[in-house]
Amino acid sequence: MGHRLVNAFNARHGYIPTLSAPRGYGAWARRWRTDAWVRVSLPAAGAMLESRVHFVRADELTPELVDAVVERWGMWGAVTPEGLRRMVADGAIALVRVEGSSASPG
Repeated sequence: MGHRLVNAFNARHGYIPTLSAPRGYGAWARRWRTDAWVRVSLPAAGAMLESRVHFVRADELTPELVDAVVERWGMWGAVTPEGLRRMVADGAIALVRVEGSSASPG
């Protein structure tokens, strides 16, 4: 969902929509936030990674991470380091870190 669509919705209805998990996935999404396990496919390496993810809090943002995120995704709304910190603190966006991965043939 892009900024134009959200702004148009806000202009028509007077509020910004709250996004939620698709129907039937709400319980799964809530459970995943507390037991965050993920499987990632790496086609170039021909492998799968099974890992847990850690949701990065605003107080865990290092200058190196902030610089990397702002450089890569700056045009998506986190245009300044302070803007990124505020969005993470407010829960407007979530940054996740993959931890303790184990690879298996894909």
